[in-house]
Amino acid sequence: MNQNSERPQPGWYPTPSGEHRYWDGTTWLDLPDPAASRDTRTARKQRRGRWVGAGILAAILLIGGGTFAAMSIADSRAERIAAEAEREAAQEAAAAEKEAEAAAEAEAEELARQEAADQAEVDRREAAVSEIEDAVAEMAEGHIDDGLVDGPILEVACSPVAGGSLDDLAQQTTVFECFVANEELSGGRYSGYYYNATMNWGTESFTYGIGQP
Repeated sequence: MNQNSERPQPGWYPTPSGEHRYWDGTTWLDLPDPAASRDTRTARKQRRGRWVGAGILAAILLIGGGTFAAMSIADSRAERIAAEAEREAAQEAAAAEKEAEAAAEAEAEELARQEAADQAEVDRREAAVSEIEDAVAEMAEGHIDDGLVDGPILEVACSPVAGGSLDDLAQQTTVFECFVANEELSGGRYSGYYYNATMNWGTESFTYGIGQP
């Protein structure tokens, strides 16, 4: 450059390579290109922004993934609890059903046992009536021999009176009216006389005598 010519003002000037150099009015200074520095700072900011954005996105994904994982664990635990509760309910229902069936079977067995015992008692009482009738017939024979009643004895039938029944097992005492037939009439009817008997089922003993109860 000609020193006699007017020198350029200090400042940054472009170079043929596309960079910039600083002229201090006397000589060129080897200073960093401010345009390149700005580009570098911009690139750094852009890279930093991208890294920050990527970090935020990763954090969001991590938090979201952690939340999803926590929700999945909670859902899985809730499903296990619900399944366990369902199994327990099913087991309790099965146990209750089995217990009810056992109770029903026991009740049926007890009912059958009671019915058998009741029938045995009815059979025993009916057999006892035959014993009463035999005893009344024997007494009537003696009364015929003594001339108290007329013979012969055709039939003796004893029946409960005053609402009594052999099937009513709650009654511990039954009064019987015993009819002693000594003459057959027309139409299947009979004439005769009455005896009475009282049976104590608890002691299995009875008393009897002539006449209506």
